Amino acid sequence: MTVLNTQVQMMTEDPVWRLQCHQVSQEERDSTWRLADGRRVKQAVSCLVTPKVGDHVLVAESNGTDQSGAECFIVHILQRESCETVQLTVPGATQVQWQQGQIALLAKTKLTLFAAQQVDLGSLEQLLIQGKHQVYTAWETAVSHVQDFVQQVDSYTLTAKHLLKMHGEYQLLTAEKEIKVDADRITMG
Repeated sequence: MTVLNTQVQMMTEDPVWRLQCHQVSQEERDSTWRLADGRRVKQAVSCLVTPKVGDHVLVAESNGTDQSGAECFIVHILQRESCETVQLTVPGATQVQWQQGQIALLAKTKLTLFAAQQVDLGSLEQLLIQGKHQVYTAWETAVSHVQDFVQQVDSYTLTAKHLLKMHGEYQLLTAEKEIKVDADRITMG
């Protein structure tokens, strides 16, 4: 005799989401906040503006039909007392990629790119850096690897505290009017 056991799993309906306006009263950790009514809420992945205490936010709350109970997410920042500084984050993401045909970052006064370890700027064709004044600072080492290097300037000053060395298989030093070499001791050959 063969016994056939069959288990039927009931399919629960998708949760119903309700939208309500609330105010953030406290920041907690792991992208969670406490609302004025005491509930804990998470930042939704699509809410890129990081909430702050005092923000008026749009909260999506599930009806709690799943086993973990009701879930609440901040899906939008509706109003903030002061928007001088806004932080953009994607909760839980370790890397953010922006892929588009063209991307422009425009700042009226200052644009800062900073990383604690490394900043990479690259292009398969051209990398253009333009500005009225350019200042490059390296605290330890600056290295350039290029096939051809051309500079055109009106005046050029190069100063080394200890050693200035230029080496090449061939060197050409020309001037239209005068070449001056000055030192306590000059050694040729």
